[in-house]
Amino acid sequence: MSARKKLLDAAAQLAATEGVQGLSVERVVTAAGVSKGAFFYHFETKEQMIGALVDHVSTIRMADVDADTKAGKPFADTLLKMIENELLEGGQLTGVCVSAVLLDPSLRDKLTARRADWRKRLIEEDGFTPERAEQLLLSIDGALIGTMLYNSGSQIENATKAADVMQRIVAEKLA
Repeated sequence: MSARKKLLDAAAQLAATEGVQGLSVERVVTAAGVSKGAFFYHFETKEQMIGALVDHVSTIRMADVDADTKAGKPFADTLLKMIENELLEGGQLTGVCVSAVLLDPSLRDKLTARRADWRKRLIEEDGFTPERAEQLLLSIDGALIGTMLYNSGSQIENATKAADVMQRIVAEKLA
C-alpha cells in the first residue's frame, strides 16, 4: 500500500472518530506508520490533505455504488444503501466533508459536482423526473445533516426512519 493511501486511510479513520479538527500532521503520520517526510512529499499542507481526504472517501463510497449498478441494480437503490450505511455510522463522514468545506470553501465545488452527478444518474439511469430526483437528494441532504447535528436517540432507529422516507420517494417515482 502506498504511503499516500496509508495517510488518507489513517486520516479518514481519525476524522471519522474525532472530526477534522482533531487531525494533525503528527497524529496522521503516527497512525499511518509513515514519516513526516512522506506526508510532505504527498501534501504541502494539512488543508491539502483534507481536500484529498474528501476525494478519497468519496471515491471509496462511490466504488461500491458503481459496482452494484454495473451488476444491474438501480442507481437509486445503491445510492440509498450507501446513504443508509452512512446514517448508521452516525454521519461521521458527512461531518468530515462539512468540516473540510468550512476549512476550505473551494471543496464545495467538488461536493456540488458529486451531487449534480447523482441527480443526473437518477434522471438518466433510473427515469426520475428532475423534480423527484431533487426531492430524493434534498431528503438525503436533510437526513445526513440531521444525523450529524442531532445524533440523539437510537442511531439505528433514526437511520431506519430516514431510509424509509427515501424509499417512499423512490417507490412513488415508480408508481
